[in-house]
Amino acid sequence: MQNFVIEKIGKKYVDPPPFALAACFGDAGITTPLIFVLSAGTDPNASWNKYGREVGMDSRMATISLGSGQQKPAENLIEKGKTQGLWILL
Repeated sequence: MQNFVIEKIGKKYVDPPPFALAACFGDAGITTPLIFVLSAGTDPNASWNKYGREVGMDSRMATISLGSGQQKPAENLIEKGKTQGLWILL
């Protein structure tokens, strides 16, 4: 399918654009979270931490894995984030 698309309309339609976390924040807001669907093997932590430092949020960021038994801790962290203005990475 990729070869067909490249042949018919061009390579730019199969190459993903470079990811720019800062650009995504223009679409977010207090009632509009950012939700990313990640591919297997991707790790957004480095970009997340770097951007947090760049905008002065590094002390107000938290990360939690959503493994077995993490539902309640994640819910608690989200509630804390809502009341204290934290950025939460699940």
